[in-house]
Amino acid sequence: MIEKLEEKKVISFDDTPEDQMAKQALHEAFTLALGPSPQQIKLAATRIVLEWTKAKPATKADLTIQTAEKWLEQVAKDNEPDSGA
Repeated sequence: MIEKLEEKKVISFDDTPEDQMAKQALHEAFTLALGPSPQQIKLAATRIVLEWTKAKPATKADLTIQTAEKWLEQVAKDNEPDSGA
């Protein structure tokens, strides 16, 4: 399973001892997630696998960024007295 993910470039591991331990840990998580384990263990293992293999969705922020000059123009416009009364 891990080899397929590496082939598809979903994950990658270097030859460092830390990466090899991470690869082994991910292998164990796959084994627990897909093997005959209690549901609580399966869910925890699945969460680990997803955290390592699936990117988290980007949060969407709808922001309006204005320059200081545009902000001051808007403030001045909002504070103009009404001349139609």
